[in-house]
Amino acid sequence: MQVQLHQPKAGSVFPSGDATSDQSSELENDLARPVDTWNEVRILSRKDGHLSVEVNGRKAGEVTGANPSTGSIALQSEGSVVHFRRIRLKRFVGDEALKRAEIPASVSTP
Repeated sequence: MQVQLHQPKAGSVFPSGDATSDQSSELENDLARPVDTWNEVRILSRKDGHLSVEVNGRKAGEVTGANPSTGSIALQSEGSVVHFRRIRLKRFVGDEALKRAEIPASVSTP
């Protein structure tokens, strides 16, 4: 699955490569902050194939039935300079995973 990072579709999710999904929905557009300002993106991927994306604390897109449900993570720039920082991966198990799925992303300022 690919999560778009550039404006105006930051946070939209769509299949790429051999990936497929049952349903994809874009919830909001224009969530990215101005150039030279850090954005916060939170991606939650569950074993059941549900993937949701928040940009700057607002829900941006989601996919159900993502297949495969495991794979690589890649970062890319599409023709412009992009900087990444504070990249964190965390596995949630059991009840903690369910609680985290319901907590909205916090917005941090640069």
